Amino acid sequence: MTIPHQPEAKCDGDPSRLPSDAGPPSRPDTGDVSVSGLAGMIPSGLDGDPSRLPSDAGRAHPRPWLRVHEDAGPPSRPDTGNVSVSGLAGIKRAMVLAAGLGLRMRPLTLTRPKPLLTVAGRTLLDHGLDRLAAAGIETAVVNSHYLGEMIETHLANRSQPTIQLSPESTILETGGGVKAALPYFAGEPFLVVNADILWLDGPVPAARRLAAAWNPALMDALLLLVPVERAHGYHGPGDYHLDAEGRPQHRGNAKRAPLVFAGLHIVRPEAFAETPDGAFSARLIWDRAEATGRLYGLIHDGEWFHVGTPADLAATEQWFEAGKPLD
Repeated sequence: MTIPHQPEAKCDGDPSRLPSDAGPPSRPDTGDVSVSGLAGMIPSGLDGDPSRLPSDAGRAHPRPWLRVHEDAGPPSRPDTGNVSVSGLAGIKRAMVLAAGLGLRMRPLTLTRPKPLLTVAGRTLLDHGLDRLAAAGIETAVVNSHYLGEMIETHLANRSQPTIQLSPESTILETGGGVKAALPYFAGEPFLVVNADILWLDGPVPAARRLAAAWNPALMDALLLLVPVERAHGYHGPGDYHLDAEGRPQHRGNAKRAPLVFAGLHIVRPEAFAETPDGAFSARLIWDRAEATGRLYGLIHDGEWFHVGTPADLAATEQWFEAGKPLD
């Protein structure tokens, strides 16, 4: 694990300037994944309506994933079926956001940062890093702020993926923290993962599915989204609608939306041009991309857990112990 010197981040270019001769994006072979709109964006059977996902779609027994550890040797790469993984070669690095204060998780976070809370014997942070390693991510840049020295110590012996630390003396939020770490990504698109969420992959790892659907000529950001009715422990109003071409629209002033952001997305470094210095939310990037037609979404096909409070954490632990979905 290294903590290299962080040069000043520079973002040149206008993310809204798509070359006029770029042509239509290539569409990977998706097998039984619907190609209405972008390949892989909307699973078959939804007919353009992501709220109509079967209640048992993507169900997978969680326990095999608990055996993935960073010291278990090179991660096995599951059969991807007919889903193209050609985009994975360009997405080898990830930013893992671990700098939050975890205020809603108190009192549990009075003595440790939220990413180091455990579910099924693994920290939330390790659950995420395990899945990134299994998907072929080689390097993870992990930011930290609150009790950051605990995160640094915890990751000291982690070998897969390779860890680089991006400590923040002042919390920079989900947009500013990523912008501060841009020099680590050498101008290439990368995955961003919230360290305080928990997901289980479907037949193909979520990071691979995102990489397969990623098209930088068309997109500034690609969000992983979960239908509200399949989001364990989530009782909010939802975040996005998704059209037939795979473009999300934020619910705005509407009371409800059928999809919630799952905490994983791919982004182009150019999308951070003309953003504020210091703290700002990633929503700034997504809203700009939505306004220019360069925000896209992909429906998650595995399990996903909202772990926001001590009660949510206990319910998620119960799900793993029982090996069946919560009510």
